[in-house]
Amino acid sequence: MGNSEYDIEVKTNHKHTITFAIHYQYTSGTWYTAGWWTVTNTSSCRPNITTKNRYVYFHAHCNTCDAEWGNGNSFLCHKYKAFDISSNPSDTTDYEYKDFSQTNMAEYFCDFTYTFY
Repeated sequence: MGNSEYDIEVKTNHKHTITFAIHYQYTSGTWYTAGWWTVTNTSSCRPNITTKNRYVYFHAHCNTCDAEWGNGNSFLCHKYKAFDISSNPSDTTDYEYKDFSQTNMAEYFCDFTYTFY
């Protein structure tokens, strides 16, 4: 894989709209958690993030049916609005930890599609 950057696309086969966040290592080496993007079963989303690290973490939830995706890794997310954080904010009142699942993108070269089911 070397120093190639990944282009990430997110899709869902879930019947309702989902909202998702990504934890990733920026090209500078700093880890970020960012969200919330939305995707439906008839659309896809390409978040404007750049990473060279093959490991990326995903969390998603559906407000319609209370489904959640994520397992094993907890990262801080804003409860109500879009966010992009590299460290814990000084006031965490509107933040909460969510579970994220680790994904290894190494075998996907520069294009990677993550699908929530």
